[in-house]
Amino acid sequence: MHDVSHSLPDHLPGIQVAFALKQCLGRQDLLITLLNKFWEDYKGTSNQLKQDSLDSDAAEKLLHNLQGAATNLGLSDLGTSCQQLRDSLKSAGDLSDEERSQFHMELEKVGGSIKTLDSTIQS
Repeated sequence: MHDVSHSLPDHLPGIQVAFALKQCLGRQDLLITLLNKFWEDYKGTSNQLKQDSLDSDAAEKLLHNLQGAATNLGLSDLGTSCQQLRDSLKSAGDLSDEERSQFHMELEKVGGSIKTLDSTIQS
């Protein structure tokens, strides 16, 4: 379990920490656990979306699940990016390289902030 005696910032790039903490009933340890689980589950999503074997229905389902988890954890920019990709899949049936790149940047921003939170808690 993480030492939660440190105060978390209200916001980090890609994470609305105050909102996420509220979702976790103020439990910093739970928030850190959920964010780390989120990262473990979804860090490879950019690569999954590049696979030719992933059809648009499977990609849409993946993005739907990621969007729900992201929104509940205060990762609103990432949630918005997921919705934009889902809209593109529905209208065009595929994603452009630019869309994939933007999504990847949002995902990596969240990952960096999760690592920052981890180091804040552990120091």
